[in-house]
Amino acid sequence: MATDPLDIDVASSLVIERPLADVSAFTLEPANLPKWLKYAAAARWETSPPVRLGSLLRIDRSARTGASSDVYEVCEYTPGEQVSWRTVDDNPLTMTFAWRSIGERVTHMTLRYRVRGTGRWTAAAARMVMRRSMSADLARLRKALERDRPPRSDHVV
Repeated sequence: MATDPLDIDVASSLVIERPLADVSAFTLEPANLPKWLKYAAAARWETSPPVRLGSLLRIDRSARTGASSDVYEVCEYTPGEQVSWRTVDDNPLTMTFAWRSIGERVTHMTLRYRVRGTGRWTAAAARMVMRRSMSADLARLRKALERDRPPRSDHVV
């Protein structure tokens, strides 16, 4: 986790009953971010898709979290495993989506945020708030993905 007590490094994960390819494709599509990330009002590519190292993504924040806009650059990308986005402005935030297949139709996903250089009391409070928010975001993601899940072929009627 974080090496400096003033840094924030928080991760949350859950299991989604969808194949890894479905989960990674859904989470990498900017139009889907507002469906599961609470703070995202809109998201769009600033560079041409598909995602690759150096790709730029703009996320507009919702009014309830302080209307603003951030541009993120892909700083790490391993298709089917993880993507890390880092803000390109003065806000030192990195968010990572990581996926791991658990069988043919189940994916373990981790959402991780790293923020550098916060105040000691701010960091302690922010970790708690961020973990709660991230868990809720992942629950919304699972609901969105599992709602439209095709019926299982091994299901006996």
